[in-house]
Amino acid sequence: MSGQYTYPRLTEEVEHNLLPGISLKRLDLFLEGPYNEYDLSSVLDRIRLDDEQIVNMTIWSAPGIEKVTFDEATPKLKGDEAKPLKKGDLIGGSWGQHWVKVEINIPSRFRESDEPVVFEFDPGCEALICDITGHPLHGITGGPNSTINAYPGYVEDRRIKHIIPREAVNQGKYECYIEVACNGIFGIGINGYRHHEPDMNMKYHLARADLVQIRSAAHALKVDFQILKQFVRSPQGDKSPVSRKALKAANEIMNVFRNDNDRLIDETIVQGREIAKNVIGEGLNDFEDDETKVWAIGHCHIDTGWLWRYIHTQQKIARSWSTQIDLMTRYPEHQFTASSAQQFQWLEKLYPTLYERVIQAVKDDKFHPIGGSWLEHDCILPSGESLIRQYLYGQRFFQEKFGWKSNIAWLPDTFGYASQLPQILRLAGIEYFFTQKLSWNNINVFPHSTFNWSGLDGS
Repeated sequence: MSGQYTYPRLTEEVEHNLLPGISLKRLDLFLEGPYNEYDLSSVLDRIRLDDEQIVNMTIWSAPGIEKVTFDEATPKLKGDEAKPLKKGDLIGGSWGQHWVKVEINIPSRFRESDEPVVFEFDPGCEALICDITGHPLHGITGGPNSTINAYPGYVEDRRIKHIIPREAVNQGKYECYIEVACNGIFGIGINGYRHHEPDMNMKYHLARADLVQIRSAAHALKVDFQILKQFVRSPQGDKSPVSRKALKAANEIMNVFRNDNDRLIDETIVQGREIAKNVIGEGLNDFEDDETKVWAIGHCHIDTGWLWRYIHTQQKIARSWSTQIDLMTRYPEHQFTASSAQQFQWLEKLYPTLYERVIQAVKDDKFHPIGGSWLEHDCILPSGESLIRQYLYGQRFFQEKFGWKSNIAWLPDTFGYASQLPQILRLAGIEYFFTQKLSWNNINVFPHSTFNWSGLDGS
């Protein structure tokens, strides 16, 4: 067209509806997949070292499958029964108990940036990071832990990073101990499936033992992108304006991302996070004007007895709750709730220094004991007296250790609820009852999510 109007030959953006068959499939290629030399996973680390001269490890394996304390294990790690450990080595078999001493020489180039330095340790099973005095710092969950494949590269509940204190990075030396328990998060079911019978011939190898300086903004963008994907693949799908907006934002993030050099990497990650803010940023809604407010409080449901023995429950408690204390240290706004007086009693006896930190977090109103019962009990098999004793002993423990009694009954995973329970709970000083198991019934659809429950006596 001639005349006074001119048009650019190249436009940076084309405004059109995204084709779901293409745009949805793209989402699975940005975090993992066949293009990992070019996707976000290629820039998560600034430095990664897999070097036995940098990370020196010694392992001692207990002769049986009983838990061995830190005080019992440390002399063994200095004796003839200890042996060197390196990546790829066999740690042990089903239910095995092991202790590892880690000594890390941190090169000077890790001090050139303020970015966090982490030790990635993946034993393929569960583990507990301890300091040089044996105090639990946080849990480790190696993978895989199930047959679930939510997206390419997905490993359920895998947590393998231990942040090295900055003081140790500056000194160039770091030491810690790791208690390794040879079981997955759901025990030792055959082929990793939680409801299969135990596989007593499982083998666990050390899959990773790397020293890494991470690119924090890239990890943050990874979380942003995962949240956007969850919005996109919500049940509402393309019927939801938020889902459509999330799909557009996710594709824009992939469009702007470049990994040609460090400058472009950092710049395009910042751009990507700004794009994500349009969908999941704090300024998206004016919360003061919302009619509904939701508080997210952490919780990890630990069966006191399920696919493992009591000693494994005790280890899971220490791993889970030390991780929460670690999160509270790094994120002061973090809140967590846990039930079962029995589990608190085990922690007090077996991990006293961790118990002291939990009690302090309770006093700081961050760690919230809940439930008022000795444990999350069954309601079908126990007698009425047994149910009463659950709350008699539980509330007595809460009063003695925390200075108050719980006013909330916490039974999220109980298969059926006794009709006498409201009366028992009222007499125990409890006003509220929480569960989510009612919604699982595949025969009778329970019609309510909030309701008033009356017992046989009218309580």
